[in-house]
Amino acid sequence: NLKTQEKNLKTQEKNLKTQEKTLKTLKKEYKAYKKRELELLRKNRRIKKRLRKRQRQSEGEDGDRGQAPNAAEGTSSGRGREVSGQGSDTKVEAGAPVRREPLSQKRGSSGPRSDYLGVTFNKQARMWRARMNFKNKRYSLGHYKDEEIAAKVYDKAVIKIMGKKKAKTNFAKKDYDEEMRSRGASKMSKEEFIAQLRSEA
Repeated sequence: NLKTQEKNLKTQEKNLKTQEKTLKTLKKEYKAYKKRELELLRKNRRIKKRLRKRQRQSEGEDGDRGQAPNAAEGTSSGRGREVSGQGSDTKVEAGAPVRREPLSQKRGSSGPRSDYLGVTFNKQARMWRARMNFKNKRYSLGHYKDEEIAAKVYDKAVIKIMGKKKAKTNFAKKDYDEEMRSRGASKMSKEEFIAQLRSEA
């Protein structure tokens, strides 16, 4: 009986050592798993950060693909720059919003191209489309027959969503003050204001 007990004890000790060895292996694998998980989380954060940066940079990208070919830069002495108007040259003070001339004759593979911020041409609908991106969200502002109207719709939307101070508009921001007040823009949510603009498209 004593020999049997000793034999059983040795067996138990052997099993215990095996279990300890298994536990160490599991702990090692767990640490490796957690390390890999942390690396993946960091990688995911970096990817999301790059995507947010690209989406912020893409705001207005569709409607801002280059300078108007009729616009000539003024001298660095501060005399301003000259912009071709509708039949006559008009001087614009340096730093003032520039009224871009619609480039309905400038065509690419997908139809006319606009130099207005946030405005592109929808070839299928044969209309000008206004839209903007802000904080990973795209706002569709509707389709318009007139390119300039689409640009002004974009301006009003960007003022509401980004705020007057940060907004980059096609026309002078002060031109919209009275209209924004009459619309009650300050009392509306962003979604309500966009819906109002779209209903007028």
